[in-house]
Amino acid sequence: MKWYMIVILLLMATVLPFGLLMGCGARQEGTGGIEGAVTDTDGKPVVGMRVLIVSGTTGFPEIAAETNEDGYYQIGSVPPGTFAVAVHDRKGNRIGLESVVVRSGDISSLNFVIPAEEKPQGTLTVAELLEDPVYETEVTIFGTVGLLGELNCPCFELTSGGQTVMVWYDLMVENDGTQRPTVNVVGINNGDRIIVTGELKGEGGTYYSKDDFWAIAIVVPLQ
Repeated sequence: MKWYMIVILLLMATVLPFGLLMGCGARQEGTGGIEGAVTDTDGKPVVGMRVLIVSGTTGFPEIAAETNEDGYYQIGSVPPGTFAVAVHDRKGNRIGLESVVVRSGDISSLNFVIPAEEKPQGTLTVAELLEDPVYETEVTIFGTVGLLGELNCPCFELTSGGQTVMVWYDLMVENDGTQRPTVNVVGINNGDRIIVTGELKGEGGTYYSKDDFWAIAIVVPLQ
């Protein structure tokens, strides 16, 4: 037998068991997923809620998803097992906890209903304002702050009733060049529940977009 044939046979004897081993290792147990919606007691979607797995299979890491404009969320690549799934608001407060069973190859459905927010007297939710908008008129709304200091503008998101509006507190310039006074946001943080008095802008102009909300005053209510 020639020397190169001996080398080939030796290589085959070494590689073949390794290849079989790799093939067995690739056969991992399938995963599943969790999906659903977060709504309020009126059935309206709640946007920006954090849905996360907090316990389950030993050693399983905490993973999370955020609800979209329809209140929908989806968590994928979840191993089979029984899990506790929680909903947190933008401030990190847990406002719901449910159990769900995940099976290999299946998507388990898990919905949450969030108790209605306590509405401060004399205010509207953002959803109420946008459902029946009153433009260029002073109104008072309340909601939870989001993206403050994270946008390329002196503005932040305010969410309540499952809807969101963009609140501006500086660089508010009318089409005729008139500039509104700056509103102080010192001491306000993302996740705070605040009251904002201001005006919802109309069809859009040179210095603003439709449904921007220009603040006149901001109050952080007691929790």
